[in-house]
Amino acid sequence: MFPVPQLPKTSYTMSVKLGEVLTPDTNLHVQIFGEKGETSKIMLRPVGTSFNRFEKGRTYKFTVETVDIGKIQRLRIGHDARGPGKGIFVEEVDVLPSDGERATFPCSCWLSEDKADSKIERDVLPGKPKPPRPNVSYHLAIKTADVPNAGTDANVYFQLIGDEAETEKIQLRQGGKSEKRFERGRTDKFIVETVDVGP
Repeated sequence: MFPVPQLPKTSYTMSVKLGEVLTPDTNLHVQIFGEKGETSKIMLRPVGTSFNRFEKGRTYKFTVETVDIGKIQRLRIGHDARGPGKGIFVEEVDVLPSDGERATFPCSCWLSEDKADSKIERDVLPGKPKPPRPNVSYHLAIKTADVPNAGTDANVYFQLIGDEAETEKIQLRQGGKSEKRFERGRTDKFIVETVDVGP
């Protein structure tokens, strides 16, 4: 008997856009199928949100390392929340291999035992790739409170979350010695060019 050859590994960046969330602490999972094989079940858990819970209307990003399945052909997505009043609505899943072709899955479906067709796991085929969203300029005014110890010389970051996209964390840099920002009672203004996140 000959040993089964092992597929090489690669990393995948996944964006999961959610709609309604009835079970914030559900265990969401995906499995990716391609021309060379399939991955094992990949568990997805939010990081950095309140109590690691999924939230309505958010887009969550995950990076995982698993077998290189070649060109992506199909996605399986599901969770383990069974029973009435439980479930999650998945708007879209985007999968980008580190050295391959992006695949976008327009799910627009409930994963719930008492919604739609009562499935908590389903297979989705890729749709047409979306064009990249344009960059726009955002004008920010950050006001530091006028209370004792309100100012800071630490690194300050912000993140924009919209209906269509969300940015990475963006650092608001301190000025030079002659223009120290984030001082008590001060309003600092910034112009930042980044992806258009929508309304």
